[in-house]
Amino acid sequence: MARLDDAKDGLKAIAVHADALLDAYLNTQSRLLETEQNQPAIKSMLKHHLAWQIDPDEPVVLSRALTTTLDTLTRSYRISVANSEVGSLWTEMMRAVDDYQQAYVKGASTDADTFLGQAFELGFQLIESLRNALAGYSHYINSGFTEIRDLDLRAKANRRMVNRARDFNDVLESFDFEELDSKAGYNTELRLLLRKVIPRAIARCSEELNYAIGRLREMLHVINEQQIKTRLVEQVLELYERQDDYSPSLDSLDAIPQSLNKAPALMVGSRANPYHEGSALALAEIASKLETSGSKEVEVHTPEPVVDGLDAEEVELESNPIWLAAQNLIELTIQQNGVFSATKVYEQFDLPCSKELWLLGLVNAVNAIKGEHRNDIELRFVERVDAQMSGNLWVEDILLRRQESLK
Repeated sequence: MARLDDAKDGLKAIAVHADALLDAYLNTQSRLLETEQNQPAIKSMLKHHLAWQIDPDEPVVLSRALTTTLDTLTRSYRISVANSEVGSLWTEMMRAVDDYQQAYVKGASTDADTFLGQAFELGFQLIESLRNALAGYSHYINSGFTEIRDLDLRAKANRRMVNRARDFNDVLESFDFEELDSKAGYNTELRLLLRKVIPRAIARCSEELNYAIGRLREMLHVINEQQIKTRLVEQVLELYERQDDYSPSLDSLDAIPQSLNKAPALMVGSRANPYHEGSALALAEIASKLETSGSKEVEVHTPEPVVDGLDAEEVELESNPIWLAAQNLIELTIQQNGVFSATKVYEQFDLPCSKELWLLGLVNAVNAIKGEHRNDIELRFVERVDAQMSGNLWVEDILLRRQESLK
């Protein structure tokens, strides 16, 4: 019973000093700093053998068993904050490497070893944060956002996760590997960390992140298709409610908007039976109408003489007018303050395409801008409610303007 009482006292001590233990695990590398607030936690952890201290001048370190438990309990939290931690850990690691180099040049060996240890610790924390960030996206890919029943809310959560993955990808692309290589120095272990371990971890994370972005986009496409089918059912139900004598038929589908009244072609596998008299006659009639190919003459290949490309005339390829107009409108929006209408541009320049194709091309051009400038332009869609189906909206115009933060 005494041993069980000791175990219960240890669990109670963990509960009482939970805040101090979490702060030590997440912020000070599992070390309880010698502060007045941490004195009760230090005494209690040492008493129950949940922490150890080699020298009185050194900080108290949490035991391996306790850190393993905290690692399991804080996994969800670390996954949620992994995106924001990666950039800060990179900055802190590079600062620790700079401090190590300065201490090494000055001959302060003790300080150099301290900063080198911090650089290694931050480097491994960076790798762990990369793994945690990917684990968060894997969770949503495996679950498919099925915990959210409403399709609109599910699509919203999916878009939010796609944007979060894009922002994380922008952070990874901002890392400078040449800077890592230049700061490796002559320390063998530091060169291995900065030139091989961290670049490989970032490259692997970037590859898996691009795969996650692709899967999230596919899931969003499936959700959008489900929304279209749901709207179609809702429109038919609305016809039931508005018209007492309504009965579904092929003719009644004319009242449904064309964008909702589309179905993929059915592939019917037909197979002829040559032993059936009717099939034999039908095949004979088809065969009689086929064009006969005469004997083909063997063409003799005559190689053309090699022409010097330097003497050839220059041919200027014309740019795509739709893409060129979209790029000019984007540059005009960024350079000047004001609101620009995509419909007015389409009518003024008389583009060789339909209005729908022009609006779609403009949206694709804005989405193709690099991540650091993608949010500089605000798109506002002018929509019109369908006269027959109130749940369907039609985009009539797109208004472009520069974000307020740039003005």
